[in-house]
Amino acid sequence: QKPGFRAQHVVNVGQPRFSQVSDFGIVAQDAEHDALLLGALLGRQVVQRLEELAHAAGVRRLRLHPHRYLEPFYAKLGYQTIPGHESMVGSHLLILMEKWLSA
Repeated sequence: QKPGFRAQHVVNVGQPRFSQVSDFGIVAQDAEHDALLLGALLGRQVVQRLEELAHAAGVRRLRLHPHRYLEPFYAKLGYQTIPGHESMVGSHLLILMEKWLSA
């Protein structure tokens, strides 16, 4: 959870989870990373399930902060990179991506 944001809902589906802030959700980094370690197919299924849960909870937009090297994976799932929001966590370059969910 980012400083200054107050989560309205937290949905826990085992390891993957997201916090809902206003009308968009923020996917926790551990969810994406753990899923991708199990393979791109499982990673895609986990992200799609998170999107379904978010949509059911009334979330209209998801934002996430993946490692830069994961950008192509999320782009294939419809996420767009928001330029100018790069950050470093230790030696890891993180970016900001978002996706508007269908109505």
